[in-house]
Amino acid sequence: MLTNFYLDSEVFDDAQLQEIPQANLSILYDWQHYGCLGYCNKHEEEILHSIKKVVPKYHIKWQTAFAQFKKTKITPRKAIMSEYDDFLDLKNEMNSYDVQTAVISSAFLDYYLPEHKDMLFEVVSPSNFGESVSFSKSKTMSLEQIKKGDDINLIWKNKFHCLAKHSKHITIIDRYSALNILEDHANGKKTSLELIIDFLTTTGGKFDITIYGACDIPKKSVNATTLKNYLDNHLRKQPNYLKTISNSGFSLCKNKFFGEEAHDRMISFDESFVVEIGSGLDIFRDKPLASNTFAIKIKTLTCFTEIYSKLSMNRELGCTNL
Repeated sequence: MLTNFYLDSEVFDDAQLQEIPQANLSILYDWQHYGCLGYCNKHEEEILHSIKKVVPKYHIKWQTAFAQFKKTKITPRKAIMSEYDDFLDLKNEMNSYDVQTAVISSAFLDYYLPEHKDMLFEVVSPSNFGESVSFSKSKTMSLEQIKKGDDINLIWKNKFHCLAKHSKHITIIDRYSALNILEDHANGKKTSLELIIDFLTTTGGKFDITIYGACDIPKKSVNATTLKNYLDNHLRKQPNYLKTISNSGFSLCKNKFFGEEAHDRMISFDESFVVEIGSGLDIFRDKPLASNTFAIKIKTLTCFTEIYSKLSMNRELGCTNL
């Protein structure tokens, strides 16, 4: 869902950013909600200095963005984009870091436009940033609902993969998670948690996972000992778990707390984004997909923090961090 993009210090020489407030706000909004900035560590100081070229109100917003928004370090052979020979030279370098969008100063835009539309890489400037195909796709993927019969592999690829790749801490709140995991495991099926870990392995990263589920679903119950046995004797011995998961913890709460505070099922990625899914981890179970509501939002637009805090204070005795 995230668009990996790149910009350098020269973009802040652009008159659009220096004279038109909306040009700054447009890039900053899309970065916060849909983007991950790939930046050159050796070039960071120069970028932060160049930010001061925009009016004070907005250079403060840029400084806040560099401190708080999603970003990742990359090491391109040339930090300044105008030093690349042409579009293809720039594309090949940026694609090697999975960067789909380059935001370049308008003064150089014409030199880096492809002869034909390229599906893997685009170059935009502050003047036409709103025409970015990659950011437009990210916006669509963050809100597009899951349809009956959709392919979970494509859903992960289009909605989750990039989000997970740039995260380290994942927290899942789903009242039915423990119940469904134990039911599937008892029936000899791969569980939703196992499939998620398989998907996470494709990112090459290491993750901490925290899960909250209910222990007393009406007419059904979750045995903490059985859950602990599944986690310790099965899940935590799986090759992909050992390769990908640094730490995991499963906590159980009374169902009433989910009804009162956590009816929505959520997956958070770091402190940045929250995925809201109608049936939660159910979409990762070994069965045909049903229609689901779906949205990816920045965490501050959700109730995740309050819900997480409430559940954390009401974990069942002996059912904490299983």
